[in-house]
Amino acid sequence: MDKHEDFLNRLNEAIKDGDAKQVRIAEYCDVSEQAVARWKRSGQISKDNLFALSEISGYRYLWIKSGEGGKRISSVTENRNEYMKSENTKVYYARDTEDSDDIEQLVEAIRKAHANKVLTDQAISHLTSFIRTLNNRR
Repeated sequence: MDKHEDFLNRLNEAIKDGDAKQVRIAEYCDVSEQAVARWKRSGQISKDNLFALSEISGYRYLWIKSGEGGKRISSVTENRNEYMKSENTKVYYARDTEDSDDIEQLVEAIRKAHANKVLTDQAISHLTSFIRTLNNRR
């Protein structure tokens, strides 16, 4: 097998066996289902969409991209850091707290639930209002 075929196999595994169905992947990446189908056939996918796919599927960015390390995301923060290092990208956060891993995991759980239509847009709106209310009480 060549590198491209290996990549296609990993990409297809993340799409087929990941935490979200193809329609949810398309919605999360803000592309059509046909675009996701093209990714599966051609392997032509932007780095941003590959990272978004890694987030929604639960498969590590570096594993999908190059086969490095373990398949599944064990830490959302670690996956993001690997992506940023690999692509020489920087992300700035409003603040860093000692509870950031717990917060990251909560945000990840909410994101996955929303992407898989377990949480509605209205539920997300209510959660956002609730969190803002908590934040304002500090």
